[in-house]
Amino acid sequence: MDARATSGVMSELGTPTASGAAAYFEYFNYKAFSGNGFRVLSARVRGECQRDCSALDQCIAFGFTQSQKRYVLFNQPGEYSSSRGTDSGAKRRD
Repeated sequence: MDARATSGVMSELGTPTASGAAAYFEYFNYKAFSGNGFRVLSARVRGECQRDCSALDQCIAFGFTQSQKRYVLFNQPGEYSSSRGTDSGAKRRD
């Protein structure tokens, strides 16, 4: 799992087995993902965003804006760019 990659499998190969590795978050301070998220929620701290994203299989990234006390959950984040006041995180699995 890597929010920076899109992958596919040829249909004749069947569904690959899922990795048994634990997911973790990679953080991007002062960065925001482009694109539209699938949910916008309120939070006091970034850890709440991580908790909620972790609980949803479709969520692979989030962007938290401290001044607005809100975050966006993404299932298909675009590229990230500099954004003062926004901290983002993306699920990874090695």
